[in-house]
Amino acid sequence: MIAGETYLFEQSSLLLDDKMARKISSQLKQYGAVCKYVHNKFFWYVPKTKIRIQTSINEDIFNRNTGFVGSIYEFQKDGILKLLNNNRLILSYDTGLGKTIMTIYALSYLLSVSNSDKRDILVVAPRQILNQWKSEFAQHLPSVSAKIYGEKGFNEARIKIISYARLRLSIKDFSDKSYLAIVFDEANYVKSIRAKQTKAATALTARYKWLLTATPIKNSPIEIYSLLNVLDLAEYKFGKYQEFLKRYAVYSYIPHLHMEVPTGFNMLMLDDLKSKVNDVIFGYKKDSPKVFAELNNKFDYIEQNISITPTNNQIKNNAILNDKIGAVLHLLASDEIDDALVSGQIDYNTVLPYFIAKRLNADGAEFIALSTEKLSDGLITTDEENPKMNELLDIISETSGEHKIVVFTVYDKVAQRIHEVLKQNKIDALIITGSVGDPTKILDEFKNSKTNILVSTDVFKFGVNMQFADYIINYDLPLTYSEYEQRIGRINRIGRTSVPIVINLICEGLIDEHILRLINKKKEYNNIQASGQSGLVSQ
Repeated sequence: MIAGETYLFEQSSLLLDDKMARKISSQLKQYGAVCKYVHNKFFWYVPKTKIRIQTSINEDIFNRNTGFVGSIYEFQKDGILKLLNNNRLILSYDTGLGKTIMTIYALSYLLSVSNSDKRDILVVAPRQILNQWKSEFAQHLPSVSAKIYGEKGFNEARIKIISYARLRLSIKDFSDKSYLAIVFDEANYVKSIRAKQTKAATALTARYKWLLTATPIKNSPIEIYSLLNVLDLAEYKFGKYQEFLKRYAVYSYIPHLHMEVPTGFNMLMLDDLKSKVNDVIFGYKKDSPKVFAELNNKFDYIEQNISITPTNNQIKNNAILNDKIGAVLHLLASDEIDDALVSGQIDYNTVLPYFIAKRLNADGAEFIALSTEKLSDGLITTDEENPKMNELLDIISETSGEHKIVVFTVYDKVAQRIHEVLKQNKIDALIITGSVGDPTKILDEFKNSKTNILVSTDVFKFGVNMQFADYIINYDLPLTYSEYEQRIGRINRIGRTSVPIVINLICEGLIDEHILRLINKKKEYNNIQASGQSGLVSQ
């Protein structure tokens, strides 16, 4: 069984007990079936080539009325056909190329030809973009009711939209039925196989399951197992998770655990991994010839790295933190780790707070106070000036009169401080963080009001369309290239008429420089792709 050649047959019975399910599973697996027993319901997937030959869906579908409203590009048609000809697929187009539009068109076709199949469609997405999905359905498929979980009429709606968090909490209400199609947007939310929301996603059953993500691999190729597990294909392709790890992971001995654990991916096995997942992943990058031919240079952007000289206090703080981290790492790498933990010399989680403190220090010495009390010894939390904040004010003062600007930072408190400083300098700005602001209202106000500055944490890094903005200023950088691209993708999308500008504020000699080098290195990895446009994009 391979992706695109699976067909769902299902049976449900409240009388089917575990023993009977195991017996039937054993028989079906002889024919290559993938079996599930969830909440007293038994489901199995059988290779459709063993049942009947199905005619591939081709470009003729674009000549029929499916209820879809809007226009699509030729390169998007390729993605739509891949979705419809593959019951299980990871759609991996670059950010801004219209994965949502492609998915809605594919769903419109399924609904138009599945008159006898009255099952619902479920869209699972991060909370902050649920309204975006509802808006896109209203615009492009207005004839079908789409409701967000909690809204009146949700149970009756043909298209149900729910967040990953709510799905995890209410999984029993959704896993005891089968759907026509399930769409998992921003599929990096299910990249961790042991996470509860991943287990909830895996428990769902549908004829079609599609994952949408610009970056199938966020940190390590090992994450691909979890994505395929949601698609019901992991065990078929790789066996059990431990078998997968033995084949593809690098193991290291951890002294305080007294055992070897997987600590990375064996890059010598990358080609082998690609060969097994090429048929499950499809997408185009922005610089792909077919995309470029239609959009020309619409996805070019200007990237500027502005070097900032840190204060003496920031330099001193950085040196103190380096010494502390060096001491901890020395202990972590030695046989003294257990004694150190028991005696209270170090806390097991100490390295992470020091690392965060280094990042906050690069944002400004004042932000050191946001880290834990344990770090206060010897560190300077006040300064005569904040050179990074001053640079930000200079850039905004020079450009905000005519341009919309999005200022990104990793930290809520830093965002709030930036917003406060802007107000003190008589600069109107909006703010959105995980704890401040309503995403839908803030986005609408930013788009339609005279306020040209939006300060945002990465709560707005996924699925939000801000083509109307001209600048992104990264007050600090995310740790992964995928998150960096997600930020840029908020404004660098189909529909732009000008070239956006991305400005990175980098404190010289501090951790900012190292993070920028890491992003550039991962950018190089991101260009490693299997032949054609299908395949694993490694990070």
